[in-house]
Amino acid sequence: PTPLLRFLQSKLAKECPYCRGIGKLPCGSCSTLGYVPMETSPLGKVGCTGCDESGYISCVNCAGEGRLIPVEYERALREQYEEYYYGRFSDDYYVDGSEPPFL
Repeated sequence: PTPLLRFLQSKLAKECPYCRGIGKLPCGSCSTLGYVPMETSPLGKVGCTGCDESGYISCVNCAGEGRLIPVEYERALREQYEEYYYGRFSDDYYVDGSEPPFL
């Protein structure tokens, strides 16, 4: 695949499946209107308390980040992978104190 296609595939694999990477979900109380119809109100409607009249609530699955895995967790996983895959040189690896030849 082309680099652009690989980038888009990796982006889709990282986004939250519930909010599709937006970080917000439609409010179930007001159906994204921001208000709830009420006959006893002088205006005939009352502001929605579920979403604070915005029409959307923060995604519970990703905590509003839009990512499947939090950034901090992904960085920690990447560091563990790189440490395992590439390895780290310990201080006593080169006994005579010389540097590795590729540095």
